[in-house]
Amino acid sequence: MVRHGDPAIADELSPSTPALTQGILMFAMAFGFGVGTFIAGQLIDVGGFVSVVDYCAASIIVTLVFAFATLLFKRK
Repeated sequence: MVRHGDPAIADELSPSTPALTQGILMFAMAFGFGVGTFIAGQLIDVGGFVSVVDYCAASIIVTLVFAFATLLFKRK
């Protein structure tokens, strides 16, 4: 449980300094945004905007399958 005055969860879990941890997270977010924009652009060029919606729907379904599998097979 996090109480007032305790360090953030990321600070507690990361072996790196808080500044480096935040920098790595920001890099990952920027990289993900760039890759997502590239994928969307390629999909629009090939199949129009509807292909982006189809891709997002398929990605959501795959993510839900992984989430449910994780919940079912996690150790108790």
